[in-house]
Amino acid sequence: MSTTELFEGNQLSEVSRRSFLGLGALAAVGGVAAAAVAPKIAEAAETESDKVGEDGQAVVKVWDGIQLSKGHIIHDPSLCCGCKQCEITCSISHWGVMNELYSGIRIKTDLLGGYISEAFVCKQCAGPECVAVCPTGALHVDKETGARVIDKDVCIGCQLCLNACPVAPSRIRYIDRENVCFKCDLCGGDPKCVKQCPTVALSCSWISAAADPTIVHTDSGITVQYVLTGAVLALSKDYVILDEVDAIIGNGGVTVKADLTSMYTQPFTAKVKCSYFSQSGETLNFSERLSYDLGTYDTVNIVDFFETAHPEEVASVRMEVMCGKIAG
Repeated sequence: MSTTELFEGNQLSEVSRRSFLGLGALAAVGGVAAAAVAPKIAEAAETESDKVGEDGQAVVKVWDGIQLSKGHIIHDPSLCCGCKQCEITCSISHWGVMNELYSGIRIKTDLLGGYISEAFVCKQCAGPECVAVCPTGALHVDKETGARVIDKDVCIGCQLCLNACPVAPSRIRYIDRENVCFKCDLCGGDPKCVKQCPTVALSCSWISAAADPTIVHTDSGITVQYVLTGAVLALSKDYVILDEVDAIIGNGGVTVKADLTSMYTQPFTAKVKCSYFSQSGETLNFSERLSYDLGTYDTVNIVDFFETAHPEEVASVRMEVMCGKIAG
C-alpha cells in the first residue's frame, strides 16, 4: 500500500511525484499555461525530495477533512437502451449544444456482446486526486453538493486532472474546441440526465432533496414521505398516482406499502427506494432500488420490509419513486 499524505484545508502541503512530473511537463510548453503553474512547480521542487512510500512507490494524495459529495450517479445496464439521451441532455444544459462530446456522462454500447450499454460518469471520489493536481483551482468542491466541479472560466486545459483520475477510462474529458476540461457536476444536486432517462437506468445514490415530498401520517406513528420523479412525471404529474401509503410495525420489523397506478398510455418502469430514519434523523436502513413494470392504466403493489429487532426506533420513512418510459 502506498503511504497516504494529507492536505490541510485547500492548501497543497506536498506534491506527489506524478503531479510534480506532470506540472514540469506542462511548464515546458511555455506560454500562459506555464506561467499559471510556475508557483506550484517551485513549491514542488522544495517538497518533492524522497517523497515515496515504504514500498518505494510514489505517494498518493488525498484531502484532509474535505467535504464529501452528496453522492453520485448510478447506472443500471439491465435497463439502459443506449439511447444517449443523457449525453444530449448534459451537453444542452451545460453548453447549449446538442453534442455528445460535450457531455459529462458517456454511454458505450457493446454492439457485438449482447447490446449491453455501460455508463462512464464521475464517482465523486472521497479523496479526489483530480482536485489535488489542478494548478489553477478551477477544479474545486461545490459547497452545496460536495460535487467535484470544474470552473470552465478558470480552467486552462492542461489536462492534469484528466490524467490524475484513478478510474479508467478517465471520468474527466477534454473539450478541444473550448480548450477546457469538463466532468459531471451533479447539476447542483438535481441531475438532469437522471430526470430525462427514459428507462430509469440512471438514478442517484442519494434521495433527491430538490423534490417536494408528500407527507402521510400512518396509524403506526411512522411518518412516510414520498417523492415521485422521472421522465414520465416530467410529461405530466397526472400520469402517476401513489396512494394507500402505509407503514406497519410487526413481524420483526417495519413494512412499507403503497399502490402505484399508471394513467399513462404506454408501459413504463418504476424504481423504488425506501430509507428509514430515527427520531433524531439518523439513517437506520435503506433498501436497494426495486423495479416494477406497469402496463397501460395498470396498478402494482409496492412492498418494502425493514427487518429490525427495534421497529419502535423507526420514526419516519422516505420513499423515492422514479418513473421512466420503456423504450421501443
